[in-house]
Amino acid sequence: MEFPVYRKINNDKSYYKIISNLEFIEIQIIGKSHFKNHFRISHYPDKLFLLDVISGKPPYEIANQEEVERLLII
Repeated sequence: MEFPVYRKINNDKSYYKIISNLEFIEIQIIGKSHFKNHFRISHYPDKLFLLDVISGKPPYEIANQEEVERLLII
């Protein structure tokens, strides 16, 4: 798989830029605010979570690169 990969939750409240199998950025939208968190995975349960996000299966969806990158700039 080529990285980065872009995903979102189907309620459009969390977006993900997945940099590698062990690193991702999450953007949470709460009201009019955006919160960005950078994660480096070291625990197995977190690896499973990231695999679910990458899969694009509900509640996760494939996100548009432009929309995620725009949120990272804000």
